[in-house]
Amino acid sequence: MDRVVAVRPPSSTTAVLFCPFCRESFEGETHCPEHELALVPFDRLEGATNSSTQPRDDERLDTFDLRFGRGVVGAGALLALIGFACPIGSISAAGERLLVTGPSIAVTHAPTLWVVPGVGLAALILLARRRTLAGMRAIRLVVPLLAWGVPMSVWSALRKLDRWAELMSVGDVPAVAHYGWGLGVLGAATLLLMVGGLRLGVTPELKVLPHGAEPDSRRSRIEIDRDDDAP
Repeated sequence: MDRVVAVRPPSSTTAVLFCPFCRESFEGETHCPEHELALVPFDRLEGATNSSTQPRDDERLDTFDLRFGRGVVGAGALLALIGFACPIGSISAAGERLLVTGPSIAVTHAPTLWVVPGVGLAALILLARRRTLAGMRAIRLVVPLLAWGVPMSVWSALRKLDRWAELMSVGDVPAVAHYGWGLGVLGAATLLLMVGGLRLGVTPELKVLPHGAEPDSRRSRIEIDRDDDAP
């Protein structure tokens, strides 16, 4: 004979539970029908999510949130400001050496170099204003295009540096222009702004389930046990 074990029907006062992944509500269910995750009460909904859960497109992130390309763009913007103050070159003439920084040549011979700190400040302002995934995706191409202003203005400044060296030449002793290590900093800033800009708003695929949302293998169901020894 067959032995049937029945499950108690759900109560009419069953509480509404929520899926910690899609945040949909379900009544009379213990698992999300679509994601097969254990449902949680509303007061545990926030606690069931962690940093691996992706925010909504219209959800504003914290100003200093470094995810979704924001950290890379922020680092590039800071390097642009720092590199502008670093030595971008020097001029050797008559046994003397003149150190040339971004501000010194921008004030005297290459005013277009002011574009460099302008790019850094503009990138930081964009990060502060665009703090949703949708907003960041809207400027995904704007930031890389903005970053091109750094190498273009630096190239113009280096041409003015050579001209400056010619003006400092004394008689038959020519002045020689040398490139400084600040150019490497500005090159790294440009690379970070371009790469980070293309990654703005890009959400990686979840590889782990949110905490507390693991599939429950002990799911209640009707089980029918057959007694093989029964006549």
